[in-house]
Amino acid sequence: QAEDRERAKSELKKMLIIIGIVTFIFSILLVFAAPFIVRILAGPLYMESIHLLQVLVFIIFAIGVNNILGIQGLVSFGYKEKFTRIVLFAGILHLGLLIGLVLVMGSLGAAIAVVATEIFIGIIEYILLKRMGVL
Repeated sequence: QAEDRERAKSELKKMLIIIGIVTFIFSILLVFAAPFIVRILAGPLYMESIHLLQVLVFIIFAIGVNNILGIQGLVSFGYKEKFTRIVLFAGILHLGLLIGLVLVMGSLGAAIAVVATEIFIGIIEYILLKRMGVL
């Protein structure tokens, strides 16, 4: 069983690297493609939304990595309670960020709050998995 656990740790690390690289590259490509995507799918009246899309595309990276760290990592290795606490705390943090950033930056602030919250979740999950010897 110890051998299976070590193999699972190794596979988790591989998945994290692969998913992290693929989703980050995809997010970067979408940043550059955002003007084209908005023009084609929404039309010239919505060109102001390009900046929102350029921020929100990083949710692909953040959620991809968070799935590996949270579900495949914390939950699969028996730390479901810690995972739940992280998500609940992040939800509270998100509300504060959302309100503050929307008041200052409008819809761009909302986009930043969503991505920042997901990145925060990933950082905390990574730190916990590292401390527990999973990563």
